[in-house]
Amino acid sequence: MQQMDFDTWIEMPGRLTDQIIKLEDKAEKLRTVAADSAYRLNPAPQKATPTGSGMEKMITMAMDIDARVKTLREEREEYIAEITELLIGLENQNHMDVLIMRYISLCSFEKIATKIRYSKSHVFKLHRDGMTEARKL
Repeated sequence: MQQMDFDTWIEMPGRLTDQIIKLEDKAEKLRTVAADSAYRLNPAPQKATPTGSGMEKMITMAMDIDARVKTLREEREEYIAEITELLIGLENQNHMDVLIMRYISLCSFEKIATKIRYSKSHVFKLHRDGMTEARKL
């Protein structure tokens, strides 16, 4: 993977998840439009097969997006493995927990505070201190 600063690196699972969600939504819309077009051309469900260059193009685009999503998922899993390996090396369990919830589980600070039963301001402090500790590893 390319060289990047620590903050960008640790945020990659979230960024990749956002990309995956957007691409999956786009692929689903393409499939829906293609299926709707096929149905309008041939309303008998058993005969509703994609025909015509427009529908074929939409299906091909959706398949290309599926391939890209697969690649992004694999890349995300690599980042998660690397980040998890680093974070389990933190000495402070609270720092590790907060950073894992934030960057691996993709929880909001509010959700983290609720889960660990600390105030949001204390979670921010744990996050800041955890990031400082993690950058030193």
